[in-house]
Amino acid sequence: MRRRLRRIAIISAALASTGLVVFGAPSAEATSSVIYNGGFEDGESGWMDSWSVIGSSPHHHAINNGLRYRSHTGTWKAELGGEGFGGYGFYGQQSISRTVTLDPKTSYVLSYWLYVTPRTAGFRQLEVTASVDGQVYQLDYRTNKDANTGYERVQVHLPQDLVSTTEKRVKISFVAKEDDVNTSPFLIDDVALFPVEGS
Repeated sequence: MRRRLRRIAIISAALASTGLVVFGAPSAEATSSVIYNGGFEDGESGWMDSWSVIGSSPHHHAINNGLRYRSHTGTWKAELGGEGFGGYGFYGQQSISRTVTLDPKTSYVLSYWLYVTPRTAGFRQLEVTASVDGQVYQLDYRTNKDANTGYERVQVHLPQDLVSTTEKRVKISFVAKEDDVNTSPFLIDDVALFPVEGS
């Protein structure tokens, strides 16, 4: 069962270069993120990179420091999809994910910077999910229609169903799907998960 959650405080109007940010849940940032290596500066450490393709494997690692696309901060970022065209034979999906432990009786806000690169050809979509015990919750959903000109911040509350009297192990996933001609990736950087104070 999937539940689409309304995105909150979506998207800063400024690019990364301006340093301007719209905070949807400012109280969440008073404490540290529970996600290690959310900026990917330690490469794939703590993250799982996977793909499902027909044909050859992806030409690039999802988490990389390649020069074709810039990161939001540092030199590393996640680059999902964008290989449907050019003879690499990649179509299907590419994803990154990691599992985190949520404290009892605590709400959380997921924060990340997203760049939906301008569309060139084909179709693509990005789905951000939280899953636990076979239940999948959709946190965010993007397509070609959401293309922008640079990194923008996204913040969304994890569903109240994940607030429990005991610890919960939750898998956070970013999954890009595309057809066989798409050449435009989704770029993700500076992923964080903050407990909300007073929750």
